[in-house]
Amino acid sequence: MTGERSPCPGTADIERLAGGDAASPEVTLHVETCPDCRARLEAARDDSMFLGRMRTLAASTLGPEGAPRIAGYRTLGVLSAGSQGIVYRAVQESTSRAVAIKVLAAGEAASARQRARAEREAEIAARLRHPNIVTVFESRTLPDGRIAVIMEFVDGVPIDAWKPIAASPAQREREVLRVFIHVCGGIHHAHLNGVIHRDLKPDNILVTAEGRPVVLDFGIAKAGGGIRTTLTGEFAGTPAYASPEQASGRAEGVDALTDVYSLGVILYRLLCGSLPYDVQGSIFEIARTIAEAAPIPMRTRDPALSADLEAIVLRALRKEKERRYQSAASLARDIERYLAGDPVDARSESGWYLLRKAIVVNRRRLAWAGAAVLLVVAASVAVLLSLASAAESARRAALQREQARAESVRATAVTELLREALPNADPARPELGQIVGSGLGRLYLRLETGGYKDRPDVDQALRRLWGGVYTGLGSGKASALVQYAEVSLRNGLIQLRERHGPEHPEIAASMHELAGVLLVRKRAPEAERMCRDALAMREKLLGPGAEEAAESRALLARCLLAMGRKDDAIREADAALAFYRGVVEHAADGPIGAMAALRARVFLDSHDYARAEPELREALTRRLRCLAPEDPDLTESLRDAAEFAEASPESALTATLARAWGCAPPQAAAAVRNDLPVISAPDRGSPTRAVESGRTDALESLISLQEELLGKDDPALVRMLMAQVRAAEAELLLAQKANAALRAADILSNRFGPRDPSVLVCLEEAALVLAFDGQPGRAVELGRRACEIREAVPREARDELLDANTRRYLAWFLTLAERYEEGAAIWRAAADELKAALGPEHHAVAVTESGLAFCLVHVGDLSEADRLSRQSLAVAERLSATAADQLAYVRFARGHVLLAMGRHAEARAVLEPSWEVFKNSGKNFPWRRVFITDMAAACQGSGDSDASREWIAQIDTDPTREPAR
Repeated sequence: MTGERSPCPGTADIERLAGGDAASPEVTLHVETCPDCRARLEAARDDSMFLGRMRTLAASTLGPEGAPRIAGYRTLGVLSAGSQGIVYRAVQESTSRAVAIKVLAAGEAASARQRARAEREAEIAARLRHPNIVTVFESRTLPDGRIAVIMEFVDGVPIDAWKPIAASPAQREREVLRVFIHVCGGIHHAHLNGVIHRDLKPDNILVTAEGRPVVLDFGIAKAGGGIRTTLTGEFAGTPAYASPEQASGRAEGVDALTDVYSLGVILYRLLCGSLPYDVQGSIFEIARTIAEAAPIPMRTRDPALSADLEAIVLRALRKEKERRYQSAASLARDIERYLAGDPVDARSESGWYLLRKAIVVNRRRLAWAGAAVLLVVAASVAVLLSLASAAESARRAALQREQARAESVRATAVTELLREALPNADPARPELGQIVGSGLGRLYLRLETGGYKDRPDVDQALRRLWGGVYTGLGSGKASALVQYAEVSLRNGLIQLRERHGPEHPEIAASMHELAGVLLVRKRAPEAERMCRDALAMREKLLGPGAEEAAESRALLARCLLAMGRKDDAIREADAALAFYRGVVEHAADGPIGAMAALRARVFLDSHDYARAEPELREALTRRLRCLAPEDPDLTESLRDAAEFAEASPESALTATLARAWGCAPPQAAAAVRNDLPVISAPDRGSPTRAVESGRTDALESLISLQEELLGKDDPALVRMLMAQVRAAEAELLLAQKANAALRAADILSNRFGPRDPSVLVCLEEAALVLAFDGQPGRAVELGRRACEIREAVPREARDELLDANTRRYLAWFLTLAERYEEGAAIWRAAADELKAALGPEHHAVAVTESGLAFCLVHVGDLSEADRLSRQSLAVAERLSATAADQLAYVRFARGHVLLAMGRHAEARAVLEPSWEVFKNSGKNFPWRRVFITDMAAACQGSGDSDASREWIAQIDTDPTREPAR
């Protein structure tokens, strides 16, 4: 057997030999004596050489191993790597621009929270445009599910490693402070856009060689909770720079002032080279240190530091938020005051400091003043400071009262938001129930799996608010998962009883909402029992005269009516009405309207029309004042009124209905019933195709009824008129839309004054409609009124972006009216304001400067028009934030300029893609007509006469009135 050949080795052994690795003597000997294995080895060596060459050839395009392959970008190498993912340096192939690509870590490391963080970072940072915030160009989901965020490549070092080039320590300090002021500016811009960073630290602030600081990593911006922990008790965030509210885990306390605190820690480190605390040890020790320990005095670390500068840092590091700077901009302004040698706010509590500083700043003026004058000034300062201290105490007490009131207002606002946002049930759109159910299903699972366990008050408020969706906002809302609302409320009651015992106002409130849910589920006897228990508890704990008791009585009346116990229902309704009629006028329109409707229904059922009439009138009056036209409760009252009108054609209420609907009293019932389906249905039109539902006319009748019952100047009419604005928009009835908006503006002007901000939206709606409907002259008049309203706001309270946007619309209206010199001046002013606020690389700036370029063509400045239109198109095409219609207008302006320069073929190529937007405008829109004539001229100039004639043939067509295909 010794002469037999050993078995052939496996593929792994052959590949090791091919790669030059050592193998066992037996394998080597076998391969040398086995022809088949020698052939396998040669083939393996050829494969290895081929793969090596391919790796070499592909390295320049595929980038490093594991790098993402993203169309349009070439990855060059790794910039940094960590637990959250890897940041690559790359080049955008179309522009050769250096970019950074941040990719979430793959595999098991990519938790759902990390994915959410990456998506959130892309979403938040993409809407921030500021020279000191990293610019995010786009985000993509890779084939393996990873998130890739493509952003500006910042070639810089962390701010604590940046060393300014300066001759002396004092000069270096000033340079550091100037850079830090820019950081504060970027953070303030984020705050103004509703974004809180929450993880500011030196590593997230890079400084370029030119000295430009750039803030990075918005990955946990706006995230819930404070500093997060791991199972081992380690910080998952950055504890050294965390605020006391973060360290305590109070998520509700985290706001813009949290970032101010972190900026203070960073400034402390920049000036002293160390942190204000010792942040070592367990998470609990670190949290206690941040929350309780005073910062180590900066001048013990560096005696050369100014007392003013130390005071600035320490104010930013106050434990109490109300004692910190109230914005990042305030911190920056105080540093600017320090650099200018002026008194700083951080030391304004010291009267002697202010006096000394005033003497230093004004020493020449004071050189000839006597000591007596100084003593008088000092005494005056002391008195003023004493008065200021008393005033500050009074101010804080007033703020606390205001905060308590704000909590009540916030609860009302949430309810109103739900009332407007949740859709009504619509048989024609069954998907609405599924949409609502999807969101409520997520809420149910989060509630029942402890999603708010650390915030029990929020947990209970959500459970009751969910019940209120069905019980307090009208039974006709698109109901979904109502059975889970019942389970959620019952589970919430268990938790409340464990916490409070058998009786508590919160327990009574949850029982009340549970009774309402049971009533919606057609279980009236159970609802009655639960409601009576809630009423008894509320009367015992809060008193029989409490508003909560009246609320439960009103619900009990509805339960009793559902059970057919009409006399009992009337009695409870009367008791509820007795309370609500004592409430401030109109504040109880909802419950009074509901109880009046209940009484009317009882009297209609018993054919007692004389008693039904005043109840119906009150129900209609109250509900018209407080409900939207499509609200099911208002529809119910209109249906009852039609029933009454049919039975009592000679009554005063029937005559009122007849006048509103423009018919004879005997036809009033039929007219009202005929309009109910379109009044209660949502608007179904689109911006490009009219859907003639008749809703605009039906709402006109409802507005007439409201004027009959409330008077022609009642502010509640505005709500109905704005509903008519939306309906007319869906039906593309431009004249009716403008008329409704202007009627609303007149009511608001008479009520609050012609320059009240509430008038603004009505004017802007009407002006835009008139501009599209070929009446730019009237649009100009309204645009000027809108600008006057903006300018009437005190300068310190204005919003520069809104001001510029209103001016931009006025410039557009002037351009449509062919008043090009006036338009150019306002376009230019608006562009300057927008660039100052947003920087030059912004889609709003591009749109504005393209409008300016259009005007410049007609005032003879073709060279400047060429430059601006070319630049605007490049910016608009580059930015993903540019909307399709905005890009179309920018292209249109560029094509208009090119045509004026005689570059017909280029003009045609630029204009043609914009037709997708312009073709859907009405035939009266001035720029649609200009677009068509420009396209015809471009085709004619490039030798295509047939295409030119085809374009001209479209000038009087109106695609908005053609049936959608």
